[in-house]
Amino acid sequence: MTSKLIHDFIRAKSSLSPNSLNSYSNTLIRFEKFCEERQIDITQVEEHDIADFIKPYKFKKTQDSYRKFLSSFYNWGVKKQYVRYNPAIGIKTRGTKKQHKLMSYQDFRAFLRNCGGLRETTIFNFMWYTGVRTLELIAIRLKDIDLINDVIFVPFSKGDSSTGIREIPIHADLKYILTKYIKKSKEKRKENETTSKLLFLNKNGNPIKERTLQGLVTKLQDNKKYTAHDFRRAFITNVYNETKDIVLAQELAGHSSIETTRKYIITNGTDRNRKFKTLKLQG
Repeated sequence: MTSKLIHDFIRAKSSLSPNSLNSYSNTLIRFEKFCEERQIDITQVEEHDIADFIKPYKFKKTQDSYRKFLSSFYNWGVKKQYVRYNPAIGIKTRGTKKQHKLMSYQDFRAFLRNCGGLRETTIFNFMWYTGVRTLELIAIRLKDIDLINDVIFVPFSKGDSSTGIREIPIHADLKYILTKYIKKSKEKRKENETTSKLLFLNKNGNPIKERTLQGLVTKLQDNKKYTAHDFRRAFITNVYNETKDIVLAQELAGHSSIETTRKYIITNGTDRNRKFKTLKLQG
């Protein structure tokens, strides 16, 4: 049964031609069924879910149309505050699934070398050592940082529906730069301003926009091969590779499904071959 959310969206698009409305409706109904089969709430969709949905369609034109319809739907959802971000924005329609390259620690250090000051350095350290989503990053407040107990309270988590908050321990390397940044930034902030409660502000003292953060990631790398989301993918992969605890990786990432966490973890052929050689395969 078509959800009320889709009905409301189609109603909001009533000025379009009957053919366009039919195309929107059919695409969304098909996508809703896809989500139900994966046991995903349509409001909790992430980029890889949309990529998987459009991948089976052979022609790029068809993929582009479906991505456009879903992007319009989620843009509307963001404005109505039904969803927190539009997962269709960064989807590339190439007909094949993108093979993600894992960001290495050396790549991360290269970002830091290109940073223009303490604020940018702290932002990228925060992304590397917490793996938060970009929308979570720009929404984190000063009071969400507990430097005494070494924990960050991350709001707007998708995974913890009971409180909307998850806890991420503060890594020692992050704590040093974070403490320095908070101390210096507090000296510049104006009192009694709503925006001053946020951890990260732009140079004008206003909230940072998601597209600004994405643009900064592009600006500070020479080969332009990474996105802001690759910091999150690297964090999840590193947590799993070092602990082999996928439940821990899931909890820190704020994923509602462990299958989502599995899709974030990047492995290489060398790791697989080494693990396979240790198997006895003797029953």
